[in-house]
Amino acid sequence: SDITTREFWDRSKRVSQFTMRDIWFIGSIESAKAHINEQISKAKMRLLIITPQLTDIDVNALQKIPKFINIRIATNIDLDFPDHIAILQELDQMQNVTYRHREMQNLWGVNKDYEEVVLCVVSKSEVGGKLEDKLPSLDIKSEAKFAEETPSTETQPEDKSTEKSLVSDEKLKKKSDKSKDKTLNKSSKTDN
Repeated sequence: SDITTREFWDRSKRVSQFTMRDIWFIGSIESAKAHINEQISKAKMRLLIITPQLTDIDVNALQKIPKFINIRIATNIDLDFPDHIAILQELDQMQNVTYRHREMQNLWGVNKDYEEVVLCVVSKSEVGGKLEDKLPSLDIKSEAKFAEETPSTETQPEDKSTEKSLVSDEKLKKKSDKSKDKTLNKSSKTDN
């Protein structure tokens, strides 16, 4: 979880300057989802997707992209929730997808081909006596122009922990029925 968040921040620190042309502001969760889906459709090599909940991921968009694109997902996974089990079973059918449990539910993000980064911080606000997720003045930074203008001399280190399907929550580790074991041990299929 922290490694994934750190990867976003480290990447954003390497970009020296942005013009207003490179920064967009998003005002809603729906708009953040739309930008993430747009980046999914444009990917050529690798995607890192972060969402608050597994149900926030558009599995249909992931199924439409070429199978050689490496997809890594960090999100909150709850195996007591039937919708999460169904989504995990769909993701397990895709050989190019790995996922991990992320306890915190405060980010929306996508990193496409190490060129463009969408990062949205979620906050809670009270509306009509209920707490709701809100995206306060979000900055989305596109690094495509910077990547085109600056030759890359630095290679990205491979993060082995994000390449494997890991679920770190103690509650998730206690699940032992056959279908859930298959879901949690997907990395053994992809390593062969």
